[in-house]
Amino acid sequence: HRLALWQPEAPLLVRGDRKRLVQVIANLLNNAVKFTPKGGNIEVCLEAHADHAVPVVHDNGIGIDGRELPHIFTKFFRTKEAQSMDTEGLGVGLYLARSIVQRHEGSLDVQSEGLGRGTTFFLTLPLAK
Repeated sequence: HRLALWQPEAPLLVRGDRKRLVQVIANLLNNAVKFTPKGGNIEVCLEAHADHAVPVVHDNGIGIDGRELPHIFTKFFRTKEAQSMDTEGLGVGLYLARSIVQRHEGSLDVQSEGLGRGTTFFLTLPLAK
């Protein structure tokens, strides 16, 4: 895989449980690696939007079928592609990630243009005051 990292010049500080927020980012990166074929691209960007930090994890991997997108954060949900790839996992990672982010007064969203077109996760967290 090729990894590209983008961040603003000045640090963005959020208030939260560092260990749990690192778990969330690690889960998103692990999924990007797991569902992006060898030699694929993964980008991690940190952006500032008004009073929020927005880490974005984008890959050009297998993508998500539009019919499955509404269920991606449901506990124990695994896409058909994940099941057919026989990947490890119970389907709780994204559910837990979103729960953790919501407890930090943030949000976790996903976009995919469909199968074979990659996936982008948007994590939004309020900046520390």
